[in-house]
Amino acid sequence: MLNSYPAGWLATARLFRLTLFSLLMCLLTPLAQAQNWDSLPESTRNVLSSAKAKWNGLSEQQQQQLVRGAERWQQLSGEERSQARERFQRWQQLDGKERQALRDRMQTLNNMSNKERQQTREAWQRYQKLSPEKRQNLRERYQSMPKGQRDQLRDKMKGRRDK
Repeated sequence: MLNSYPAGWLATARLFRLTLFSLLMCLLTPLAQAQNWDSLPESTRNVLSSAKAKWNGLSEQQQQQLVRGAERWQQLSGEERSQARERFQRWQQLDGKERQALRDRMQTLNNMSNKERQQTREAWQRYQKLSPEKRQNLRERYQSMPKGQRDQLRDKMKGRRDK
């Protein structure tokens, strides 16, 4: 069957398929390009105004992350923006160790299954409903426990969640 085609046809067909595939991949892969500050929509520039002076010094990835963040920011309600500002101000007041502890907690949450995350969320909501006095009492009791006892309690609570 292959003998009925002209010589070199198979190699040409393979080269054509490879070229076509490469062209399609180039078209389908989003291009990461640095964005000119002036080409950003005015609303995005307004949100990112504090980054204007250093914009050209940012990597393409950093620029894209900031643009995505600005787009998300514009979709928030006024109340959500206010809450985000408050959280950011609290974050800025944390020292390096506190920030790392929060990053570690977030990583732990991200590593949980959906079921574990839901159980943790529900436990947190129950805790939040306690009076301030009861919450303070629980914190003090927990902090006064020896480390081994805290670990046992944590394992026991985890076992209850898994059931």
